[in-house]
Amino acid sequence: MERGLHMTGVRITTGRLWRRLLTRAGQVLLRNGRLVLLTSRGVEIDGAPVHRVRVRESLRAGRRCVRFVLNGSRYVVDLGRGPGPSAAPGPRGGAPALSVTDLVAAVRTAGAAVR
Repeated sequence: MERGLHMTGVRITTGRLWRRLLTRAGQVLLRNGRLVLLTSRGVEIDGAPVHRVRVRESLRAGRRCVRFVLNGSRYVVDLGRGPGPSAAPGPRGGAPALSVTDLVAAVRTAGAAVR
């Protein structure tokens, strides 16, 4: 079974010029060759196969952000200023913080593995 990535507590916005907040405590799920953006309650906002996702780092006003394009729609996932949202729980139950670079690398690596 493929190991995935599940981040919680991220802010997700959409739009190019005028940002529209979709969720303040969203989730990013990367599993089985798919990237899915979810609300805090687990409702799917959008999802696509990772080889069709465009991703890049974005630093906006000191915040740690990742820009995604899924199915032609633009999304900004804001990891915030603090230690970062949590990824899947570690062996001791704690969740390690994930950096913007780690998230971008995970999506690109998963996309390259599918191609």
